[in-house]
Amino acid sequence: MKRDNPFDYLEVEGDPTKQNILEKEKFHGYDPSSPLTFDYSTYEDLCNSIFADDEIVFSSRSLGHFASKKQLRNSLSIWEDLKIDLHEIDMLDKSYKNVNNGYFIITQEFLDAMKLVHPFELPVLFNKRKNGEIYGQLENIAITGPDDDPDDNMVLYTNIELSRLNNKITTCLYNHEITHTQSCSRKSCRSILDLETLPIFIEELFASKIDASGDTLEKIRNIRLLEIVRMLDSYLDYPNMAYVCRIESDTYIKSTFQAIQLFNTYLTGNQNLKKEMENHINDIFAEESSVQDMLNRYNANMDEVPKCLKKLKIPR
Repeated sequence: MKRDNPFDYLEVEGDPTKQNILEKEKFHGYDPSSPLTFDYSTYEDLCNSIFADDEIVFSSRSLGHFASKKQLRNSLSIWEDLKIDLHEIDMLDKSYKNVNNGYFIITQEFLDAMKLVHPFELPVLFNKRKNGEIYGQLENIAITGPDDDPDDNMVLYTNIELSRLNNKITTCLYNHEITHTQSCSRKSCRSILDLETLPIFIEELFASKIDASGDTLEKIRNIRLLEIVRMLDSYLDYPNMAYVCRIESDTYIKSTFQAIQLFNTYLTGNQNLKKEMENHINDIFAEESSVQDMLNRYNANMDEVPKCLKKLKIPR
C-alpha cells in the first residue's frame, strides 16, 4: 500500500501489540487514541533545520556517569521551594521477590509488602547498559479491580531505573519519573498521547533550577529535539512498525512539543505567571485539574506549537 504522506502509519492487520495500548487506555480510563498525522513538508523542514544545528546534533556528548543517589534525593528541596505537593504512592517493597514479568499471585505475603510511601522512597537502580544516554523508566505493577472500573484499578510502583549520567542531568531524569507517579490517573491526564508532557516540562524546570548557567537546560532541550528527528526518521524507514511502538513514539513527539511550549511560557513569564503555572501543577497532582486544561490555558496544544526551530530552542 502506497503512502500519500511518507510519515503516515500503515497499521498491520491483527497486530497483537495494539491490544497493549487498548488495555492500558481501558485500565486508566483514557480517551481512545490513534496514530498522529504529520504534515510532511512542515516536519521535513524542521528536521532539516535541527540536523543543520551542530549544538543539537552533538548535544548527547559528554553526559557524564557519576550521579549519586544522595544527590537525587536532595532534589526534593526544589519541589518544596516551588511549593508543589507530592502525594504518597503505593509501593511494593523490594523484599518481595515473587513477581515474574509482571505476573504475581496476591497472597498475604504480597499484601504485607504493599506500602504507602513518599515517591522519593522508591528504590533507584542505575542501568549500566543505558549509561551515556538519556533513559528513565518507572517500574510498576497494574492491578485490575474486581469490576474492571478505572476508579478501582491500582498502580503499585516498585522502582525507578535510570541511566547514570552527571548529577544535574540524572536529577532531571529522576524528577521526570517522579512526576509520572503523580499524574498518571485519567483525572490528571485524559489521553495516553499526552502522558509525557508534564514529566518533560518538570525535567526542564528542574534543569533551570539546578544549573543557573542554562547549560543543562539547553542540553536537555537539544537532546529532546534530536529525539523527535530520530523518531520521525524511523517513520520513514518503518511505516508499519508495531502499533505500540508508533503510539509510544507519537506520545514523545506530541508531549515534547507541548512541554517545550509550556516551559517557554514559564521561562519568559513574570513571577505571577510562574506561580500560576506552579499552582496548576499542584492542581493536576491533586486531580483537581488536568494536563489538557493546562495545555488549553497556555495555548500549548501540539497544533498550536510553532514548528520552527528558532521558536523551539531555549529563548535568549
